[in-house]
Amino acid sequence: MNGKLYREIFVWKEIDDNTVSRFRVFERLSDHKFFCKGQDFFHYPIDEKQVKFIESNAIESLLTGRLSRKIDKKFDSIEEAIEQFEKDFE
Repeated sequence: MNGKLYREIFVWKEIDDNTVSRFRVFERLSDHKFFCKGQDFFHYPIDEKQVKFIESNAIESLLTGRLSRKIDKKFDSIEEAIEQFEKDFE
């Protein structure tokens, strides 16, 4: 099989009563290492245009470059990947 395989995992974080965030975590299936590729924020009430825009940007990001080239840090757990992502973007 050509190409590396990844599994996308969504992890949700409750921010407040009207806001949640969704982390886009990827698992490289060859070694079960994790990295966080992004964090999306959603506010109530949900705007369909916002949701479509977020999804479109995420797919475009995957198509414009290989995941393995864009991500340097890979972690043994989902939690570690998210913690590092949050530190990187504080």
